[in-house]
Amino acid sequence: MLSASAGPVSLLAWDLDRANAGLGLTIPLGRSKGLNFGIGGLIAYRTDDFIGTRLNFLVRGSYCWTEFCLSAAHISHGRIFGFEENSPNRGLNFLYLEYRFK
Repeated sequence: MLSASAGPVSLLAWDLDRANAGLGLTIPLGRSKGLNFGIGGLIAYRTDDFIGTRLNFLVRGSYCWTEFCLSAAHISHGRIFGFEENSPNRGLNFLYLEYRFK
């Protein structure tokens, strides 16, 4: 898992063997330092067993210092929100260190 962000835009990469990644855009909630949250969407480069569609929801929470954040994110097509409840996958959950570009 690799991640970098600049403001509300995040680049997330997972499953590096298959070169899967996504570009996320979130509405930030909270201050830039300390605890903050974001909700928005992610466009995935490829679909796989975990992400069934290219357009997905992105929910993230972070605790940030000056340039680094400890973050958790959930990426899915909406099953967590009650959409497509009969879908075979539930999305991806990540816990990671993130570098914030100014």
